[in-house]
Amino acid sequence: MGPGRARSRSSDKQEPGLSGAALARRSMVTPQTMSSVLANLEGRGLVERRPHPVHQHILEARLTRTGHSLVRRADEVVQEIEDRLLSRLGEDEAKTFLAQLELCSQALGTARPAPERPTTRSH
Repeated sequence: MGPGRARSRSSDKQEPGLSGAALARRSMVTPQTMSSVLANLEGRGLVERRPHPVHQHILEARLTRTGHSLVRRADEVVQEIEDRLLSRLGEDEAKTFLAQLELCSQALGTARPAPERPTTRSH
């Protein structure tokens, strides 16, 4: 197994039933932005939102079959790109590169979402 195959796949990390607020935190966006994203995905039939079984006021987002299929295809495309990038590197270079990317990913994981930009009005 090459270094590209060892990486975590996004579809393997999906956690069904996360709230919009939880998804916003993980995506480093505001809850308002995530609400818009989820509404768009829901309108396209990729996500469905259902009330939490205990906390009815919280809507849980879940991928639909179509959504899962799209994520799997995206994973395949990402894998193809990663394989192309790593094909020019030796095994040690590829491991170092992936380790550095993981550090970058961890750094982003601790970042806070950017504040919403106020809209400007022309006078």
